[in-house]
Amino acid sequence: MVSTETQGRVWNLLLDSNRLTRYYGKLASRMIGRHSLRTLALGFFATSAAVSLLNIIPPVVELVTSAAVALLAVWMMVDNHAQKLAVVRLVSERCQELETEIRTLFLNRDRLDDLQARSKLEELGREIDRVTARPESVGVRIDDALNKACAEETYQVIAEEYAAA
Repeated sequence: MVSTETQGRVWNLLLDSNRLTRYYGKLASRMIGRHSLRTLALGFFATSAAVSLLNIIPPVVELVTSAAVALLAVWMMVDNHAQKLAVVRLVSERCQELETEIRTLFLNRDRLDDLQARSKLEELGREIDRVTARPESVGVRIDDALNKACAEETYQVIAEEYAAA
């Protein structure tokens, strides 16, 4: 039988894994949206710069559009967006897999002894720590507001889902 303390730790890890799954999934969606906006802006400014070759727009506009194209192009090269997005997506998927394992551990807590549950819990916790360290290594910053929103959403959804458990 699993102790009350271990059950609480499993519950907390379940909440945390759900929050991380939501967070990295939403972060990936945001990153895709921002990249699309940058690409659209680059296309717009590049078109404006091309039109400036026809000498139908004022020189100031030519200068602004050319500068915007150059800045956006450099930003997109330096940002390394593709690698960041790939890492965030992989982390999201792995967090979802880990959440499933933790959910199984939570639902089977009555069939395990405390030592087995703690061992599995520590293993899963270490894996979450390892996986969630990857985005920072490629320059992805934590979005505190999104993280907080995902935590609130997680608590609400998971608490309702497991109210009877």
